[in-house]
Amino acid sequence: MNKSKEILVLLSFIFIISGSILFPVIFSTNHEMAKEDKENYDSGKPDFYDLKISDYNPNIIGTGENFNITLQQSLLNNSIISFTNFTSSNSFTEASPTVNNFNSSFINMTIDSIIADNITSIVRDGATATSSPTVPPRVTSFRVDTDSWLLNITVDVYFTAGKTANVFLHKSTWNSGTSASIPSGSPIPLAATYPGANPNGPTIFSFADQFLNTTLTDNNTWFIGLNGTHAKAEWRYIADATDNSYAYNWSAGYNPEAVDYLLTVELGPVSTTPSPEQINLKINNTQVTGYGDGIGSGYWSNSSEFQDSSGNLDFEITSDWSATSLNITQVQINYTKTDLKAGANFDIPGSGQNVLWNVTRNGGFNYFDSRIINWSTITFTIPSSWGSIGAYNGGTSKIIDISAPVINGYKDVLVLGAGNGTYWYLNASSSNLLSSIDTYVGSNPTSVVNFTNIVHFNATFSAPLALNDGNINLSVYSPAAINNKLNYTHLNSSFGPASVISLGEWDVSDNVTQFGVFRVHVSWNNDTAAGFLEKLVTILGETELNITSPPDSSEYNLGDFFNITVYFNDTKQNLPISEAGIDMDVSGSAYSPTSTFDYGNGYYNITVNSSDPIFSSLGWFAIRANVSKQYYNNQSEIINIKIIDVIAPSITINSPSDNDLFNATAPLFDVRITDENLDEMWYFIEGSVLNRTFLVNITFNQTDWDGISNGTLTSITFYANDSAGNEASQSVSIYVDRLAPSITINLPSDNDIFNATAPVFDVSITDGNLDSMWYFIQGSSVNRTFSGNEAFNQTDWDGIANGTLTTITFYANDTLGNETSQSVSIYVDRLAPSITINSPSDNDIFNATAPVFDVSITDGNLDTMWYFIQGSSVNRTFSGNGAFNQTDWDGIANGTLTTITFYANDTLGNETSQSVSIYVDRLAPLITINSPSDNDIFNATAPVFDVSITDGNLDTMWYFIQGSSVNRTFSGNEGFNQTDWGAIANGSLTMITFYANDSLGNEASQSVSIYVDKLGPSITINLPSDNDIFNATAPVFDVSITDGNLDSM
Repeated sequence: MNKSKEILVLLSFIFIISGSILFPVIFSTNHEMAKEDKENYDSGKPDFYDLKISDYNPNIIGTGENFNITLQQSLLNNSIISFTNFTSSNSFTEASPTVNNFNSSFINMTIDSIIADNITSIVRDGATATSSPTVPPRVTSFRVDTDSWLLNITVDVYFTAGKTANVFLHKSTWNSGTSASIPSGSPIPLAATYPGANPNGPTIFSFADQFLNTTLTDNNTWFIGLNGTHAKAEWRYIADATDNSYAYNWSAGYNPEAVDYLLTVELGPVSTTPSPEQINLKINNTQVTGYGDGIGSGYWSNSSEFQDSSGNLDFEITSDWSATSLNITQVQINYTKTDLKAGANFDIPGSGQNVLWNVTRNGGFNYFDSRIINWSTITFTIPSSWGSIGAYNGGTSKIIDISAPVINGYKDVLVLGAGNGTYWYLNASSSNLLSSIDTYVGSNPTSVVNFTNIVHFNATFSAPLALNDGNINLSVYSPAAINNKLNYTHLNSSFGPASVISLGEWDVSDNVTQFGVFRVHVSWNNDTAAGFLEKLVTILGETELNITSPPDSSEYNLGDFFNITVYFNDTKQNLPISEAGIDMDVSGSAYSPTSTFDYGNGYYNITVNSSDPIFSSLGWFAIRANVSKQYYNNQSEIINIKIIDVIAPSITINSPSDNDLFNATAPLFDVRITDENLDEMWYFIEGSVLNRTFLVNITFNQTDWDGISNGTLTSITFYANDSAGNEASQSVSIYVDRLAPSITINLPSDNDIFNATAPVFDVSITDGNLDSMWYFIQGSSVNRTFSGNEAFNQTDWDGIANGTLTTITFYANDTLGNETSQSVSIYVDRLAPSITINSPSDNDIFNATAPVFDVSITDGNLDTMWYFIQGSSVNRTFSGNGAFNQTDWDGIANGTLTTITFYANDTLGNETSQSVSIYVDRLAPLITINSPSDNDIFNATAPVFDVSITDGNLDTMWYFIQGSSVNRTFSGNEGFNQTDWGAIANGSLTMITFYANDSLGNEASQSVSIYVDKLGPSITINLPSDNDIFNATAPVFDVSITDGNLDSM
């Protein structure tokens, strides 16, 4: 069989999302090699470890470790590589980088569609005329590579007529004596059949499939045997060859024969879709692994390093089952280059800020193979403590993945979508590991020290440092106001392990000549981490203060000004200190002096005012002067001074004033009494018998006030003394007015009745100190002030309920607050009379006679009632219901809608009216007799009459036939009553009268005279006579006909 290989090319796209791992194993980096010895990269680096610079710098920069960089490039081939059999070499190639040490680090291939077909194994064939009888039995061997099924065999036989042979199967065992495989164990009969009665030549023996388990036989070898029923059942053979098959005959044991019996075996696989293990499938002589489901698929993974400078990797695929076909559906190869480094630099931009790292590969990379486009990454191996990581190619930010585990304190930063470039770098940050700088004087922590102190420094780290892990540099800088230069430095490279590191001691007086706030810098770096912290330490100068004047125990009068002079100097440098600040206290209480003056040579003058309330207690006072200047130790000194008092209190009466007027209520007085040593205050009202003491302004005693005579000028005297016995007084004279104004209400009077218009009131109010006048109407919400008699406020008046007794109160007060009032109760009637017209009603119709009217008019104060008929010129008063005036009634136009208005008013002038509109109908109905007409003649049947009767208020219509005794009413034209008609005398002129009236009683009539002819014409036949005989010619007739109203004959 020939092998063929078919490669189906499929277009494959790989999407890499969020750095997720594409393959079961991606890449590995060597974390053990992440940190190198310093000598490998120190050359040419700034001397961070011995940093001593003159100028202050707010940031720290330095270099760090050279870090490992790993390049990864992955090939992902999703093209299908197909193999159809394995009888010859089965190989394929994949691209690989040509750069040295860019080796494969992981390979994975996916295999599926494994199909195993039957195998025809020719053990021996060829033309021959030689055969051996199968009595005794003959056996020959065949070999299988793996477990399989024996389906059938083909042997070249010659059987004479009627001869047969039994087919059997033998296992094998190794005979070390002959160095050959021999049959082993009992034969396994194969129920074989074969065609024809006399087979001759290659013959297929068929039997039930027999499983060949290679673990049950030696060297995968089996034997097929034929046991003939007669010597003429023969098996053909050829001379023995070097094909490792064995032939034996049975004669009290198996005896070797130097022949090769002709045999072909048909083998079937254990499964047509076998697992890779079932067919011993290998790639590059390494087993392909199945998924354990017995289905024809699996994978091949290999972590060995492969590289080929030609740019291709070769792969060989083999199987123990030659009739195998399969597909390689995916090839994944990871290539890794691990021999690259990148240098690190850092910057700490300020005290306590994070460390900013930059790791740059000088010269970039040009190692990625352009043929491998599926997956290219760069891995920077950096300390696990670094964060805020970004990777860049030139200025382009790249996607990174940092999900790989931390190993030996380092982590991998996987840069996705990498490629060749001349400037690859990584930025990151790490925590500033310096957490504090501590300064001590002796055992006392402090950040304020004196010029004469020795200061001890400690640096505290957020985590313990390892033994001698880096260098720690301490630098002290003078204040910016001085020169901002380095003043002191200390380097510690031998320490730990510990988190608190000593940085030595500093004698401040060795190199400080000016004082202020000094900057203490501590910086540290161990190539993968760093720290930088700044602390402010204040250095103060030593000082002394002396009071040079006045002498201690000096004495001053209360109110005197006196001066205190002090001298302030630097004791260690023996220099005066100017521009200092001064604050004072007197016997422990803060005090602000009147003024201070700096002479500029360490001397200061302080002016004190003994009138200050702080000296009010008099006697001895300890006055402390506190002098301070920034960056110098404060100093204070005390001088004792005595203050004495010779001045009486000062009294000012603010209220009352002379001739002020007050009412009966004792007012509040307001006096200002001042004295540094005020003792007691009191007042006396003329006419009383007591002095009244007080502590603050209050009201006068009401009992004393009540004793003041009304309207009499009365003196009030205020007194005060101090603790030294000095006394003063001040007086004021006032009047008391206890009487309220007098009010007389002249108008309105109680129970007066008013209409809706607010009337004018009239009141008399008198008082010598009249202030305000006002009134209040019950039910309103406003007091109405007035200055003279006037009308009540209309809005308030409108609020008075109709017919309700309402109180109006007038008020007045005087300027002293005395108030009085007087009230009056009135009624307001704002409703006009009520008029109800009972008769007539709107649209009533009347005749010419004036009818009686009926109206109901009510009012508690009814005055006059009258009516007016539209068109007349006179108002007609009335005192009770009666007939309208006939003259006015006659003036109403017939049939015209006419308004009659009734009026009424009350005694308060409230007037009202109600109207009604009526008709007057003076005309009788109009009658026109259309039929019959005068002198009409009718027969005995009563005819239909036709009359037109019109009237706006038509009531009844009727007629009367002369000679009858009944008036006949009708509602429309109709026939005359037949009874009445039949009574009319024949041929007599008879009058018929039609009547009509209206609803107002107006009546009219019209008459017509007619004849009734009840008799028919008279006829006499003169010729022919009864029984006359005539010829064919019509004769003349002769008749006599008479009637007064003859019509037709």
